[in-house]
Amino acid sequence: MKLQCITLVIGALLIFDSAQAGPPFVTDDPEPPPPGGWEINVPFILERTPGKTEMDSPLFDLNYGLNVQLKLEIPIAVVHDDGDGTRAGAGDLLIGVKWRSQ
Repeated sequence: MKLQCITLVIGALLIFDSAQAGPPFVTDDPEPPPPGGWEINVPFILERTPGKTEMDSPLFDLNYGLNVQLKLEIPIAVVHDDGDGTRAGAGDLLIGVKWRSQ
């Protein structure tokens, strides 16, 4: 039984070790889209602290590949304060460029 548990844990660690970065954008994608290719992600990001909930719902993440990657993130921000109600509107726009050094 103990050997089976050890084997299971080692197998799980090997599987998790092979995971790559990507949405939910903790580290961003390591690979830009190919030239002429699109990458469109629509995640939902939620952060809850005592008395406050903040959401980017949805966060539109549009990426287009040239010889570089052009990036545009457009969040719809929703903030709910306990006792103060809910507010919504455009969040912080992010424009970026990513390239692969060779």
